[in-house]
Amino acid sequence: MKKIFLIVAMISVIVLVGCSNKKVNETNNEVILNEQEDTSFNVKDYAGQWKSSDETYEANYVTINAMDTNIINFEYMMVSDAPYYMVASINVENVIIDENGIGEFEFEEDGWNHKGKGIIKLTSDGVEIEIQKIEYNAEVEEESEWKISSGKYEKRVAEE
Repeated sequence: MKKIFLIVAMISVIVLVGCSNKKVNETNNEVILNEQEDTSFNVKDYAGQWKSSDETYEANYVTINAMDTNIINFEYMMVSDAPYYMVASINVENVIIDENGIGEFEFEEDGWNHKGKGIIKLTSDGVEIEIQKIEYNAEVEEESEWKISSGKYEKRVAEE
């Protein structure tokens, strides 16, 4: 009798555990397995060079190098309009990207004596760089009006 009770109890536990992973659609009595969504964010999907789809800013780009599934290095370059073609750029290493595709970074020099902080967003539409704080680097004698700024890049450049 003890063996039968033990077997029935074990079967009940197995059935209950198995059923906890199922959901019944009451409208048509379908049994649907609860699938856990993959919420991991893989930065390797964003590796490569990205440009703006706005042809006005075609020379501006961001290049992402995926170092791990959530760590990137990136280069961000902006070029001013003709006739001057001034270039501001930053190289940022070891940015940790969270599960929402967002990473915070700091830079010490943009090529025009500015330093600052920002965030990079890897979205379904592409890559966004948001410069949140920028300041003149007081260690240098004169400040420039040209500096790195925010941008949105939704056009991936084909690899050659």
